[in-house]
Amino acid sequence: MELSEYLRIFRRRWLLIASVTLLAIAAALTVTGLTPASYEARAVLFIKAFSPTSSSYENSQFSLQRVRSYPDLVYSPQVLNPVLERLGSSASLASLSNRVSASNPEDTVYVNVLATAGTADQAAVLANLVAESLRDEISALESGVAAQSAAVQPSITVPAVPPTSPSTPDPLLNVAVGALLGLTVGLMAALAFGRSNIRIYTAADIRQTTGLELIGRIPPIRNQSSRWPAPSAMLPYREVNTNLLVSAGGQIPRLLLLASAGDDADFDRGVFRRGFAAFLGYSGSRTCVLEATQSYPLPADQEARTPGFSDILTGSVTVADALRVIEHEPVHLVQEGTASRSITRSDAARKGATIVKELAENFDVLITQASYDSHPLSTAVMTPIADGVLVLVRPGERAAALHTVVRELTALGVKPLGVVLTGARSRPFGPAHNGKASGVHRQILS
Repeated sequence: MELSEYLRIFRRRWLLIASVTLLAIAAALTVTGLTPASYEARAVLFIKAFSPTSSSYENSQFSLQRVRSYPDLVYSPQVLNPVLERLGSSASLASLSNRVSASNPEDTVYVNVLATAGTADQAAVLANLVAESLRDEISALESGVAAQSAAVQPSITVPAVPPTSPSTPDPLLNVAVGALLGLTVGLMAALAFGRSNIRIYTAADIRQTTGLELIGRIPPIRNQSSRWPAPSAMLPYREVNTNLLVSAGGQIPRLLLLASAGDDADFDRGVFRRGFAAFLGYSGSRTCVLEATQSYPLPADQEARTPGFSDILTGSVTVADALRVIEHEPVHLVQEGTASRSITRSDAARKGATIVKELAENFDVLITQASYDSHPLSTAVMTPIADGVLVLVRPGERAAALHTVVRELTALGVKPLGVVLTGARSRPFGPAHNGKASGVHRQILS
């Protein structure tokens, strides 16, 4: 997807994005209001080492080495037990150790003692008591150092004072995090809903979904009982023919395979293959329509009783027996036949492609259709022998359906020549048309 498509989705789904973001902010404010306040106070110890036999540099290096081990002492019973006694608290060592910590800033001789409590005064008192106990413990541990070693002198240089505001919860931080998470979830939801609900209406929609070009638009026929368009409805097929010639390198594929995206395209697919075949026939091409996989409702003439392709597969009729010439139309027709249900997929895969290929050699153009799971012919059977593939889709169809069909064809090693919008409102053929027709086209439109 291009940036413009993302922006289009975000504009359409701005209410969803805003709603999710506001809900996340509301949740953050609720959590902030329900979270008990916690205050943090800090006391700072300064560690000094002195030896009359050492230089100032050696004393400072000794201090830096020793101070690194002191923060861990803050969790020891020797430090925390005196604090519990002075507080007169019945809390456990584990509970108290979770409320205090110590650290040594890198390359310094300071030890920061932190303490948390439910009130500012309690936090300050606890931090000072822990700092004093840690100072005493360091002095006791270092009192046994040999005379030639430097004496360690810890002292509290910055006593803890009651903090002016709680450390947690932080309303501004919680709201900012909630807004960021809400915006992220809202954008992802908009993309998920937007991509799943993208509909195909324009050439840009087709190009963004599949990378293919729009070949033409075929309007719906007024008389739905017939699948043969009237001669006056042939003009849209001229656009298809021209664009198909450009896409196919100047020649209409001898074996043209049609694949439809969406179930609603079946009837339109029948209209297109017959209409395009009639256009090619009027243009002088010897054309045949192979309807081997009809799936739309049959008309009242019960064509399924007529021998056709499935009967050729079973060997009950010959190609000549199944081939029909349509009255008043310059088109030959081979219908589905009566024996589709008795044909196994293995038989169709083994014999179908050969029969279709032999049939196509007798015509300038043979137009047929197939889908991933159609029977007896499927795209897996037809794509290896097809000279070109067109994908048919109705306006308003989900982009996911079109993407799926093109992806299936690509997986079979075929790149469609383009996409045709069936049942679409037609438009003028193009700048070169100028509302005029000549030759056979005037005859068709008359």
